[in-house]
Amino acid sequence: MKNPSAALPKSTFDRKITIPSLIFIIGVCLFSVFFPKEVNRVLDVIKNFIFVNLNWVYVWCVTIFVIFLVFLMFSKFGKIKLGSNDSKPEHSFFSWISMLFAAGMGIGLMYFSVAEPMSHYSTDVFADDHFINRAKNAQLYTFFHWGIHAWAIYGLVGLTLAYFAYRYRLPLSLRSGLYPLLKEKTKGRWGDLIDIFALCSTFFGITTTLGFGVVQINSGLEHLNILPAAFFIRC
Repeated sequence: MKNPSAALPKSTFDRKITIPSLIFIIGVCLFSVFFPKEVNRVLDVIKNFIFVNLNWVYVWCVTIFVIFLVFLMFSKFGKIKLGSNDSKPEHSFFSWISMLFAAGMGIGLMYFSVAEPMSHYSTDVFADDHFINRAKNAQLYTFFHWGIHAWAIYGLVGLTLAYFAYRYRLPLSLRSGLYPLLKEKTKGRWGDLIDIFALCSTFFGITTTLGFGVVQINSGLEHLNILPAAFFIRC
């Protein structure tokens, strides 16, 4: 009799990646719950250091991403298929655009489309400017965060994962994108560290967006007198 378990796909669960990631994520959450002021103070120091000293790195890196992707579009490398040479697209162009738009925007379209330009407009940095200049600066920063530059980040990461996963049959994880630099080291501790960093970063990135969405929903329920403000304070 044939073993039924032989037909089951091999699990991709990796304890060396999942357990350290869970320890870090749960540890940060517990510290934030029991020591909110201390954690907030430390995160503010880190945030301010990055914003003041490394903001130029962020701007230049994202700009280079845009230039690189435009180069790929018009070069011979843009004709390379993300799969075997005889493979065919599974979805149409407009289907892919729809899925990418829905996945890339998500709750951000409902929240940040209004909240972000308003937050830039009301920030103290532009307090001395004319209200027209404040509005222009608010739109400028919003377009930078949600325009071509933001999609260039999505595009480069997605392109890297797809190329090495479907062209070279490497694992569909961030470590595969660094294979040309690390070679076989991606299969060891270096690869595990890369995936741990990617998992933790993705988790906190998603929870940040969802957290803003919950705040918006709570404010709407309070404004409509569906739930009292004290309910959200207790929560």
